[in-house]
Amino acid sequence: HVGSMLSRASPLLVGGNDVFLDGVVDWVARDARLEVVGRAHTGMQALEQVEALNVELVVLDVTLADMSGFEVARRIKARTEAPLVVLLSFHDSQAARLEAWAAGADGFVAKSELTESLTPLVGDLLRQRDLGTEEQGSVILFKRVPPTDALK
Repeated sequence: HVGSMLSRASPLLVGGNDVFLDGVVDWVARDARLEVVGRAHTGMQALEQVEALNVELVVLDVTLADMSGFEVARRIKARTEAPLVVLLSFHDSQAARLEAWAAGADGFVAKSELTESLTPLVGDLLRQRDLGTEEQGSVILFKRVPPTDALK
């Protein structure tokens, strides 16, 4: 799949501050597959926008003012038609990755690796989505966490 066959997605970006969001928006805008449909500063705003907009991907900061990104991911993933969710965190630890996995997130990226890791990760997720595979590829997305067959 090359050229026009590239998977596309409309991400919602969620982060506590505009400086961070502006950076992510600028960076995501460089990827032709991604057309940002919304941005939110709080977990509640994020949940409202997932409800209101045609969001296919949520890029979500773990640190939000009203609730944790893990909780937001959990609530989004409880929906019948849930978008892909990628969590971003300053703290890249085994515990954070496990919590992201347990919340149902499709991926986890440390902010220090954002520019190298987010695009390839999103590309992999979109390919898996378009192929309609049940397998979430947790081996790639979550280093050192339970194997794919442990996923629901």
